[in-house]
Amino acid sequence: MLGDLAKRIVNLVVVLLAAVTFFLVPFGRKTLFQHLEAVFSTPEAAEMGREIANTSQSVEHVVRSEVEGQLRPAASSSALRPTGSASLAPR
Repeated sequence: MLGDLAKRIVNLVVVLLAAVTFFLVPFGRKTLFQHLEAVFSTPEAAEMGREIANTSQSVEHVVRSEVEGQLRPAASSSALRPTGSASLAPR
C-alpha cells in the first residue's frame, strides 16, 4: 500500500515537471507550447484540419451505409437463416 502511494507521488511529480517544462521553459525564444501553437496556427495546418474533417465525414458515410446495408437484409431474412456460426459467414 505504501509502495503504491510512493509510486503515484513519483508519477505526479514527473507529470508536473513535464508540464512546467512544456509551458514555462523556453527553447530558443519560445516555450514548447508556443512553438506548437505557432505550427498549428499556420494556413497549412488549417487546410489539413479541413481535409481531415472532410475525409472523416466521407468515411463515416461509407461505414454507415455499409452497416445499414448489412442490417436490412439480416432483419428481413433472419427467419430463413439457420442459427449458429454458419449464419455469420460473408455473402
